[in-house]
Amino acid sequence: MMNEQLRYYLRYHPQWYIILSRYPHEYERLIQEYKDEKNQQFINKIDQVSMLINMVEMMM
Repeated sequence: MMNEQLRYYLRYHPQWYIILSRYPHEYERLIQEYKDEKNQQFINKIDQVSMLINMVEMMM
């Protein structure tokens, strides 16, 4: 069962369609890669917010 976010991930990474069609056992790797990228995006957002806060502090 796939959730919507994973479907969007597949749309932006179409190479996974080929991999999964040939090697369905790679599904766990897809899930892990999706989670890793999602986690990395979250970390990047935190970094951006931190940088914005620092800029605001410097301006004050």
